[in-house]
Amino acid sequence: MHPEARVDDFSPEKFDPNLGFKGERKMREPPVSADILNNTQIPYRYRDYCVGHYIEMKKCLADNIPFINRCSDLRHEYSLCQYEDQVKRMKEYEREKRILLRNSRKETPVNEDLSDME
Repeated sequence: MHPEARVDDFSPEKFDPNLGFKGERKMREPPVSADILNNTQIPYRYRDYCVGHYIEMKKCLADNIPFINRCSDLRHEYSLCQYEDQVKRMKEYEREKRILLRNSRKETPVNEDLSDME
């Protein structure tokens, strides 16, 4: 992998989020407010875009113990949300990687690329 094309996972976005898109992209908003997260004491590892599904699932599990199979539909919704969130993050990562490669190709003249091959 080219060093210029390395995307830092922990840095904020380096490029305009609308670059390559027609019109405005809809920003992802957290589904639950920070106050609700703090009041329900949700662990930090579950505080993502699927936290609403997580809260519903945990409430159902608490209400239906020991018959937790009654919450299988909520568990499925939560895992589907996790999967879709992962896909969105991978797509955004690939988009940034392509933009970095494109910018590095624009900066490097064609003659330098050919001289490296000799």
